[in-house]
Amino acid sequence: MAEDHNRVGLPPNIEFRDASDSVLFVEHLSSDYSLEDVFYQYYPDAPQTLLFYVFGDVALPKKSTLNDIFSEFTVQELPVVVWVRMPVPFTPCLSPKWK
Repeated sequence: MAEDHNRVGLPPNIEFRDASDSVLFVEHLSSDYSLEDVFYQYYPDAPQTLLFYVFGDVALPKKSTLNDIFSEFTVQELPVVVWVRMPVPFTPCLSPKWK
């Protein structure tokens, strides 16, 4: 489980939330674990079509790591919040901003 990777006593550096903004779990992870691998350790039966977002609307590749997020974005505070959502039908005005 992902908790095996949790560093005891360190504050969380990542927080996963669902589409309704409810916290699913928080962790302190090594920056090289992929978001997908960590998420599916907690929710192994979740649909494989889930998408990961940061800053509310910036979609990430599933194999993104915290290192990727830190190198691509200016992170102002920890934990980094990652939203997990089901894909939605394509609507040009609502399309995600792919990174």
